[in-house]
Amino acid sequence: MRNRRCDSVHRFATTIFLLVLLALNQNLPGQINAPSSGPQGFEDLARQATAAREQGHANEAVRFYQQALSLHPDWEEGWWYLGTILYDGNHWADARSAFAKVVELDPNLGPAWSFLGLCAYETKDYSAALTALQKGHDLGFAQLPAIKNVADYHLALLLIRNGDFPRANELLSSQFVHSEVEDQVKMALGLGLLRVPLLPDEVDPSRDAVVAAAGSIAVQLARNQKSDAIAALQQAIRDYPDVLGFKAAYASVTQAGKEGTDPAELAQAARQFARNTLRSGSDNSTPNTNFDELARKAQAAKDSGNVELATQTYVQALQVRPDWNEGWWDLSVLYFGSERYREAIAPLKEMVELKPGFGTAWALLGLSEYQTHDYKNALIHLEKAQGLGIQGSTEAVKIAQYHLGVLLSLNGEFDRAVELLSAGQPEGALKEQWNIALGLSLLRFPLRPDQVPAEKKDLYTNAGRAAALLATSKYDEAFAVFQKLLKEYPTTPFLHYSYGAALASLSQYDEARTQLKEEVKISADSALPFIRLAFIDLKVQESSEALNGARNAVRLAPLSAEARYVLGRALLATGDAAGAITELQTANEMMPNSPEIHFHLARAYSKAKQPDKAEDERATFARLNTIVERQRSLRGSQAYGASHEQQSDLALPVVQMASESPSVPQ
Repeated sequence: MRNRRCDSVHRFATTIFLLVLLALNQNLPGQINAPSSGPQGFEDLARQATAAREQGHANEAVRFYQQALSLHPDWEEGWWYLGTILYDGNHWADARSAFAKVVELDPNLGPAWSFLGLCAYETKDYSAALTALQKGHDLGFAQLPAIKNVADYHLALLLIRNGDFPRANELLSSQFVHSEVEDQVKMALGLGLLRVPLLPDEVDPSRDAVVAAAGSIAVQLARNQKSDAIAALQQAIRDYPDVLGFKAAYASVTQAGKEGTDPAELAQAARQFARNTLRSGSDNSTPNTNFDELARKAQAAKDSGNVELATQTYVQALQVRPDWNEGWWDLSVLYFGSERYREAIAPLKEMVELKPGFGTAWALLGLSEYQTHDYKNALIHLEKAQGLGIQGSTEAVKIAQYHLGVLLSLNGEFDRAVELLSAGQPEGALKEQWNIALGLSLLRFPLRPDQVPAEKKDLYTNAGRAAALLATSKYDEAFAVFQKLLKEYPTTPFLHYSYGAALASLSQYDEARTQLKEEVKISADSALPFIRLAFIDLKVQESSEALNGARNAVRLAPLSAEARYVLGRALLATGDAAGAITELQTANEMMPNSPEIHFHLARAYSKAKQPDKAEDERATFARLNTIVERQRSLRGSQAYGASHEQQSDLALPVVQMASESPSVPQ
């Protein structure tokens, strides 16, 4: 059974693996070649294996490679390709045997050691995995650089598990923090900061927010953002006073002395935190003779609406059979439907441990945490549900979507919240709160709808209406709402900005500039109106004005990829190709998958008379743009609850639970 965090890691690993396959013919060392002679039939089998592999027929390729290798067991290239095909098909144990043959034949091939270590990791032979991954790291990745990130990430995980936190931090910080940081990397960095010797998939979901907070601080420290890290550590100490790892990190960063940070005490605290953070293992004991009777009794009580008897009986049955998926799910739904959200969390944690790919359970866990005011974990787990996909009634899916939107806004991710909440508004009782949440996100105000004072509800409700109208291209109606709001609330932050951005999207640049300049007066510390003004100036070819606005944006937000990007474009427009390259490269480090940045980097390199680099950037742009266009074409048909993978047949219960709940496949 795959664990929940390895799913995201393996999507990352599979992407890298595809690059590996593309690179193999060019980058493998010269000695990996099919022998020129051998037993009769070998050459035919080798050709058939190669043809099947190149055509994507994995099963046929495996069969031909195995037959060829039985005739010629010292064919290094055959073992390599057999291993990579099996690895891509998640056949870890068989792939491990193949890569073991590769390193036996060529002990100095670093990528083969790395693949061997990754296979050992997946088969949970962590000691062997650490040895092999370290060997691969030491030998280097010259033959296949694309595997480096995946291999070193897993090496860092095993170093953390082994208690070698400094080496793990050095490895992660040197490679993964200079651009957008993946969530799994933050989790690893967080475990290292807190000195918790666990793998990410071993972390109890209730501790996700603590480790995520530590990971964000570790990223700031790795980027040498010391003042931000100190402020975040101070907040973490207030939020989690029992986690001494934050106090130790604070003392280390500030050199504030050893008071309260005795090494022995910290070591003991770290061990205790690790014990509290470790998932409880499932007991796969064989059901005894009482289980069937208890299960029938629990089901009957649930069907008759006797919630109290049902919950008691499910608890008894689950003590006998802790791996009973349907029981944990039914118990969770009973608690949730009775608004006993705190009690629902424990069985939901068991559920996601047993079925980590079950997005509906992650959604219910996030909603329960929201109701108990554990907003940090709720955000993490509702995002997890969004990635996996959930099913249920339209009302149930909208409830999950609404709560995720609110949490994104509370977390300062306003643009993502607007995009999510603009995607199809609900009818009925949820509509008013939804509009308020959307309005709060549009105006970049981090509040929950229930926190909005009565006198401001009209402002945020109508701002939400305007955002919804814009999302459905009803611009005239949206502009009328904006104009009315500006008369009533002329000094509200980001109201002029939102109106100006909407005007700019219709090329009404003069009116847009007027609104954005008004926003500059109100929100003088924000880079956003300067960024938007600079883009408009570039559109109308007023490059000197664009340069002034972009420089103001970078002054206010030096870590903003968008600010660096627009400054790079403005410098390019004014003829400073070298300066443009510097800014665009910085933007690319922060946002490496943006096709627009690579497009303008190609232009800058071309103007700087560096044609080879320009051609590389054009190729990267073409590749990324194809991916973005494909995603854009799919986005219209994918609602919040639609999985990108195989959908579960489980439905998400609404907050006010119906009398019946869905069943869980065994």
